[in-house]
Amino acid sequence: MDQLPGWRRSARAHEEAQRWNSRLTEVAALFAIAQRLPSLHEPQDETERVLSAWIHSQRQGLKAGSLSKDKVALLDELVPERRKDQRRREAMAQREWRPQG
Repeated sequence: MDQLPGWRRSARAHEEAQRWNSRLTEVAALFAIAQRLPSLHEPQDETERVLSAWIHSQRQGLKAGSLSKDKVALLDELVPERRKDQRRREAMAQREWRPQG
């Protein structure tokens, strides 16, 4: 199969999609149980730290425009708190960076 054009690329894309879906499921499960997103600054354990880093990378992808519409829709469906958290962060950043005058 290594001889087939695109085989490795397809297998890698499939593995990455499985990993993304697995992380999404883990974040949704944590949210369902704890009613909060994973904490980057005060994670309860290594799993929460990994999930927090994953959420952060999804935010970065969204800001950069590299997160697909399908992924955004799945995030919004399974982790609706993510959007509220994003708006809260944006409002805080705007308050922090207002020019004094």
